[in-house]
Amino acid sequence: MSTTTTPDSLNLVIFGVTGDLTRHKLLPALFDLFQDNNLPQDFSVTAFSRQDLLDQDYRELANDCLSESHPEVADNTKKDFLSGFTYCQGNFKEAADFAALKEQLASNRAELVLFYVAASPTWYDTIFRHIHEVGLHALKDKSVRICIEKPFGRDLETARRLDQELCKIFSEEQIFRIDHYLAKQALENILTFRFTNRLFAHSWDHESIEAVKISFHEDNDATGRGTFYDDIGALRDVGQNHLLQLLAAVAMENPGELAAEPVRAARAAVLEDLRIYQAGEVCDRAIRAQYKGYTNTDGVASDSSTETYFKLEAHIDNDRWQGVPFYLESGKALSEKRVEIEITFRPLVPCVCGADGEHDHRNILTIRLAPEAQIDTKIWVRSGGVNMEIVSGIASFDLASDVAEADTASAYEKILFDAIRGDQLLFTTGREVQAAWQFITPILTGWQECPLPEYEPGTGGPKEHLSRDNN
Repeated sequence: MSTTTTPDSLNLVIFGVTGDLTRHKLLPALFDLFQDNNLPQDFSVTAFSRQDLLDQDYRELANDCLSESHPEVADNTKKDFLSGFTYCQGNFKEAADFAALKEQLASNRAELVLFYVAASPTWYDTIFRHIHEVGLHALKDKSVRICIEKPFGRDLETARRLDQELCKIFSEEQIFRIDHYLAKQALENILTFRFTNRLFAHSWDHESIEAVKISFHEDNDATGRGTFYDDIGALRDVGQNHLLQLLAAVAMENPGELAAEPVRAARAAVLEDLRIYQAGEVCDRAIRAQYKGYTNTDGVASDSSTETYFKLEAHIDNDRWQGVPFYLESGKALSEKRVEIEITFRPLVPCVCGADGEHDHRNILTIRLAPEAQIDTKIWVRSGGVNMEIVSGIASFDLASDVAEADTASAYEKILFDAIRGDQLLFTTGREVQAAWQFITPILTGWQECPLPEYEPGTGGPKEHLSRDNN
């Protein structure tokens, strides 16, 4: 079977079917794919969970989820979609339950079995081990793939150990490590923007660019995710994955073609060139903070030292980016939801700027991913009148209106669609994951010696600044 072709038949096996991810993301995305005829004709789902349910019981639970996400869709359509859903009761701790799952899958005619691990990351090691023990990775007459949610590990050591275990079972071509932010269409537009338009091709380096700031602001707090969030914190939640993948998209070399192997290799090369923090640098180059009232959240320890905000300075030690600071910032309970990349170009010298010279005449390129998808360029032009005056203006390109599917195709639809087809372009490699953890782990370790200031919810974050930060 071709690795980039939709198979004739598919059995999707979901570990963690009663969790929020399956209910609120996977089931609605699958249903959208079904309605758009983007699933194989012969499509089935096997739900694996420890609850004592019959097939019909689980179909009713799934139907309730779809009634919330798609209340306008007729019941008959939902019934058709759910007709291929079966349930397998099992405990992640029990190898015998995985063996029973194998027996159930043996009777399914699907040529492709796609395992989707939607369980807590604390179960990954156990799930991988049991898949290996009972031979679920080598089903007779079937191709097998596996999708794994982030975070993949807690630090460099655990990520390496997990990857070693996973790679004993599956080849890299079978593994789909998910960073759902990679699947957002706006992020794909960064690659298209960079490598299709000649306009910036010769000014995308340290000679022309002064600094890059990548912001991932959330206006919601940790309510409803307290137990999960308190265990990982902001840096593991979005820094090790989303922000570093955005950095890689901005900084990677031209892959030559928009194909999985060269693009993923180019992303990995950038992450491997990140300068690793040395002892004593962390408190100056990486700020962390916690919003006031966080420890009152259900599931959060009363003495928690988990960060809900961070800002750090990164450097890429290669010829293109030598000396350019990349500022990565994220936080919860901030004043607005905003995800953007701000690229500041160096001022032109000499500048035909008129007599006043009070402005800095820097060009700023802003690639905004949320809440709207938009690219803005700050440029300088001569104003009207008899005097020579320079004023700034913004040239904008609204991706949400010009790209028809920008707001309609969910990231999880794209994840599932590509995994079914075998297209790994928007999935991370083990090499990328380990390079990211190699950069992040010394920060997590060094933060134990750093202060944890508080900030007011609904503000822009803490008052503290990085030692060199002028942003």
